[in-house]
Amino acid sequence: MAESINLSIRSSPRINEIPFLAFWLRSRYRTIVDGVDAKINVRDYFENIKSDGGFVHYLECNENGKFAGSMVVYRDLLYRSYQRDNVACFGLVTASHAGILKAMLDRAIGIIENYGLSVMRGPVNAPRSLFGYGVQSWGQEYPIIAGSSADPPRYSKMYAIVEKEHYFDKRDIYYNILQDFEKSKAYLATMDFDRNFRFINPDLDAFDVIASKIADMMNLTLNYRPDFLSTNEKRVKAAVEMYKLVPGAEKLMGLLYDGDIFAGAVIMQPDWFQVLSGRPLTQLIGDITMLDKAYQGRRLYLNFSEYYMDILSKFGCRYLEHASMWENQEAVKASLSKGVTKLIKQFWMYELHS
Repeated sequence: MAESINLSIRSSPRINEIPFLAFWLRSRYRTIVDGVDAKINVRDYFENIKSDGGFVHYLECNENGKFAGSMVVYRDLLYRSYQRDNVACFGLVTASHAGILKAMLDRAIGIIENYGLSVMRGPVNAPRSLFGYGVQSWGQEYPIIAGSSADPPRYSKMYAIVEKEHYFDKRDIYYNILQDFEKSKAYLATMDFDRNFRFINPDLDAFDVIASKIADMMNLTLNYRPDFLSTNEKRVKAAVEMYKLVPGAEKLMGLLYDGDIFAGAVIMQPDWFQVLSGRPLTQLIGDITMLDKAYQGRRLYLNFSEYYMDILSKFGCRYLEHASMWENQEAVKASLSKGVTKLIKQFWMYELHS
């Protein structure tokens, strides 16, 4: 029998707003990966959201005098969903059962209404580079990687119970796909594409010149996604500081030039859980590829695949998991049909209207 979300069966939970440190102490995300304490990364991310003009609220739920769940509700002014700017988010959810999840979501909707907002999406687990989008619905047997949600099966069950009550207004699906290097290389070998371009690796200690150009190109070429975090020069520079933790990380950024013209870039994303724990880098969470619209339609995107597979082979990385790929993205369908990637995980992203 499906679990009821009628809270009166148990008791009326108490939901309070609490400081970050109290929130983090009981969050399941505090110990989600052995050897990694992401407290500073999470705290700093939310502090930056507030300093940029957004809001952050940390919720804790108690039932029968015991901790039953927690959630963060926030508005990042750089977050976009379906090209809308006025969307809030919830994330970093810990819940003992579906009733607690719904109670916290009810409180979250009330919070965003106080700011004049009416749409909320989640789970958006900030920072995205660590904890990812959506609730994981299957594929838990594969490794946990930074940048991808990691949830035991009971969490997808809780969301499904709430969804069955017609509580949510929309659900999007995201995939994680695993890249097969050998099949990808064999496929690329059959193609005739333009190689008259240069890949240049940036100097991470002198990144100021290119940071704004990368930010502009990302915002112009990657905003087709339902959940998109636009960027700026400040955030690009902050990301580069993280890359400095990885030996040889400049190779993970390939800037594509047509003569002296900046035509595009590929930025490979390490498994930051490995980096933060001091382990050797063997896994990557995909690549961000961007190409100026003047150059699109000339098979130039294939240059990026050739580049990153060459670089990762030199790094000794053989595991490339592309995280949070929207189900309706044509490139995902094409790579799956050609057998160069395989689907390994699925995630649900929900939207609520007040």
